Amino acid sequence: MIPSLRFNFCRAAHFSACTLASALALSVGFAAPSAESRPQPTPEIRLSLADARADFDQLAAIVTDKHPKLFAHQAELTATIAYERRRFQSFVKDFFAEAHARGVARLILDLRDNNGGDPYCAATLFAHLIDRPAPYFAPDSPYYPDLRQPQNPAPDRFSGRLFVMINGGGFSSTGYLCALLKYHRRGIFIGEETGGSYACTDASETTTLEHSKIRFRHSTLVFKAAVSGMTPGRGTLPDHTVVASIDDAVQERDPSMARAIELVQTPAAALPAIASTTADLVSHP
Repeated sequence: MIPSLRFNFCRAAHFSACTLASALALSVGFAAPSAESRPQPTPEIRLSLADARADFDQLAAIVTDKHPKLFAHQAELTATIAYERRRFQSFVKDFFAEAHARGVARLILDLRDNNGGDPYCAATLFAHLIDRPAPYFAPDSPYYPDLRQPQNPAPDRFSGRLFVMINGGGFSSTGYLCALLKYHRRGIFIGEETGGSYACTDASETTTLEHSKIRFRHSTLVFKAAVSGMTPGRGTLPDHTVVASIDDAVQERDPSMARAIELVQTPAAALPAIASTTADLVSHP
């Protein structure tokens, strides 16, 4: 059995499973869902505001009593984020508990076209893939003080062979996670360079220009994963480059997944060693 786990931290929330050849393919998405699918606030969900931690702290800092309706909307949104975060974390824990119980030794992690999202979700996944405590964010990153501390490996952490599928659609939390896995020599990367890197700007604000009244959003802070020796401005590079062609798209072929399955079925001794120095991890082609 070759489990293939597909994660998306910020698309519409969904949890599903399907069969991929003889393998188990799981698809996971996370984000504040649309107005139609967002669960109505309940006392139980509102209690989860405490779990939103820095998210709610940021909202409370910018929303005053002059905007009660805005505060109510943001509070509901934050409660929803906390609710979906718990669903995501619960799913991850259940998946790896089952993988551990079944003695799974090989795992394909599909992070393609994942444009980022909640760092607590990515950190939960990270904790299930490491074998020793390691921080998620760098010491000089803003907010999320608990993620700047070493994250303990999960009890049912996966210690087998990991194959990570990536492409240029990976940003933000996906960029951090890929950089962390690469830095800790955790997994073989397949596909194309990620669009995001170990550093990302966010904490965006909307500004209105004085004369033209044009409004635009811009980042105000830099967040960094807890890594070193990586090239600024570059994403995580694949160990095995696979670029899909137009014909692949038309024929609905997935050459990256085909390559991943081929590598999974290759004896470990026949695979090249994972980079052993930070200079090997991310470099110019």
